[in-house]
Order: sequence, then structure tokens, then C-alpha cells
Amino acid sequence: MGIKLTASNIVATINHIFMMPVVGIGTTVSIMVGNYLGKDKPELAKLSVKSALHITYTYMIFIIILLTFFPRQVIYPFSWNVQSELVQQVIPMVINLLIIFSIYSIFYCALYLL
Repeated sequence: MGIKLTASNIVATINHIFMMPVVGIGTTVSIMVGNYLGKDKPELAKLSVKSALHITYTYMIFIIILLTFFPRQVIYPFSWNVQSELVQQVIPMVINLLIIFSIYSIFYCALYLL
């Protein structure tokens, strides 16, 4: 049970770290759209949303590639200076969870394209 909880916490932390910029982009775009609509410039509001979507999708593609092809490098900060037997048990589970998170992210981004 402890190994599963450890793996789950590591992946949840990685998820939060990598999704924070997306939350920041969303907040920024909300402010920009509000300002442009207040100035009666809906074309700039629309352009702001499109630009933010491009930035977000580019960022997410980078994150998906990073998590899919380089999961050990992402996990390394969590395994530094820890008992090696625990790390050896947790790493395969974390890698599988990161791949699932990558697949989830693909569908999550695709949902917003529809």
C-alpha cells in the first residue's frame, strides 16, 4: 500500500507542477479578454484566445513528449537521496502512471479542440 501511495503522490505532484502554467495562461487570457471586451475590441479578444490555445497546445505537446520519452529524468528529483530498494519498486509504477497521464492529457487537449 505504501508503494502505491508513494507512486500516486509523485505523479500527482508532477501533474500539479506541469499544469500550473496552463492555469496561469487561463487566468491571463481571462483578464485580457475582459479588457478587450470592455474596450469594445472583440477581434482582439478572439485573437488572445487563439494565441493562448496555440501556446497551451505547444506546451502540452512538449510535456507529453517529456513524460512519455524521458520519465526517469522527471522522476529523478523525487528519488534523490532515498533508499534504493524503495526507488526500484516505485519507479516502474510511476512510469506507467506518467504514461497514463500523458494519454489523458492528449484527450484532454483534444476535447478543447472540438
